Amino acid sequence: MMILFLTVVSGVAWTAVYVEAIRIGFRDRTYAIPAAALALNFAWEGIYASRSVATVLSVQGVINIVWALADVAILYTFVRFGRAELPAMRPSCRTC
Repeated sequence: MMILFLTVVSGVAWTAVYVEAIRIGFRDRTYAIPAAALALNFAWEGIYASRSVATVLSVQGVINIVWALADVAILYTFVRFGRAELPAMRPSCRTC
């Protein structure tokens, strides 16, 4: 029973963090999670969410699905607004 409680508390707390990252992304027209962390989160949660859907759905599985969907929204803010935050891409050729 304690493990279920801690799973739910963790799920709610991290979901609040993801919702805030999405809100900040749209409000400030930026991204709130660095690319490396976002890529790892998306991979991890995508794998475990799809595994949960393919096998027995559990509380942790539902939380992973919610987190994977939140990662999609955060990924959108990164792709949509991230270019303005990153340095401009320039050709490396000096004579170009």
